[in-house]
Amino acid sequence: MKFSAENRDLNKALSIAFRAMTQKVAIPVLECIHITASRDTLTFKASDTELSVITSIPAEVEREGCVIVPIRTIYDMTRTYPDEKVFFNVDENYQINIKCSKSDVTILGQDPEDYPLFEEPEDVKYLSIASETFKDLIRETVFACAAPQSLNPVLTGVLINLENDTISFAALDGFKLALRTETINLSEIYRSGGNSGNSSPSADNENTEGNDPADSGNNQNSADFGAGGLKAIVPGRAMNEILKIVSMFDEEVLFAVTGNKFAVKLKDTLVLCSLIEGTYINFKNLIPTQISTMVKADCNELLISIDRAGLLTDEVRNSLIRMNFTDENLVINSSSSRGQVTEVVPIDKTGDDLKIAFNSRYFIDILKNIKDERIIIEFKDPLNPCLIKPVDSDRFLYLIMPVRYVE
Repeated sequence: MKFSAENRDLNKALSIAFRAMTQKVAIPVLECIHITASRDTLTFKASDTELSVITSIPAEVEREGCVIVPIRTIYDMTRTYPDEKVFFNVDENYQINIKCSKSDVTILGQDPEDYPLFEEPEDVKYLSIASETFKDLIRETVFACAAPQSLNPVLTGVLINLENDTISFAALDGFKLALRTETINLSEIYRSGGNSGNSSPSADNENTEGNDPADSGNNQNSADFGAGGLKAIVPGRAMNEILKIVSMFDEEVLFAVTGNKFAVKLKDTLVLCSLIEGTYINFKNLIPTQISTMVKADCNELLISIDRAGLLTDEVRNSLIRMNFTDENLVINSSSSRGQVTEVVPIDKTGDDLKIAFNSRYFIDILKNIKDERIIIEFKDPLNPCLIKPVDSDRFLYLIMPVRYVE
């Protein structure tokens, strides 16, 4: 096996593959990356069993073959190389000689037969979405997932729901809810076969109506794009890694649910992650339908004030901040053994005055992920959750549970 490739391409491919190996694995061989040299292409495969990545780069291949190598070793090595061509020569004992500039390194690889291979699923129907939109959908919801050790596994994931031409991402941890919605063009359906991520899928627009619903089913982890339906729960950790991978590209994103996998495709890269089985909580029942107080406020000003107030909260008391809403001002107070804070934020209020308390961290998590300059906050009473909405659309909805108000 003998090949060469530009180091900038190697670095990007290894950075992408490394996202699939950020958690500890029980199978030692999965600490390695699988490398295939074939024709004029290098294909890298990495997996931690939950998240898998296939990515390819152009290369000059003199002798085809496969090898697996500890990804940390080769990743750290190539990151130190200059932006030049890197030459690889792998012998029959899987010793890998790497040369770049004035560097000559030999590392020990392993037999690729020991690696559990995976391929792109056959005949997948993908939907297309703008990269920035896809990143916003993830970024503005994934922080609300429950911790991995949660007793309710479905809450550790993001619920993706496609109905008609509307796609929504939702996450809920029992204290806060994040719901983000966008319109998507269902006519942009692409079909891709099992090509291991080496080529972009081709359009299949002639057959978007009346497609054979082979992927349809009655559980939350099935999809039929021809009928415009999708519902799946994607692990929050995997979503965070997908966000990092998508951020390395500028082009639009293709995504699909196939079997028990969520698939994301970008140019010569394919990401697959296992779905969470189960039924997601009907969070619509948590949203108050009666509102007694509505407030409009500057999002950044509110964030800064809550952040300052949160600096002197007591974590034993749930990082509690007290909010007092009057006609023109919101007064925020917090106190602990280290001191006390009072912040005043100008607001436009409609309805009743209100005193209510929250965990400051939940407010900060939400406000720092909102791009809008002004927001609406709605309340029913001090015992029910508040709602945070945009002023002029329904793109997002956030919900925060209050805590007991203590003077």
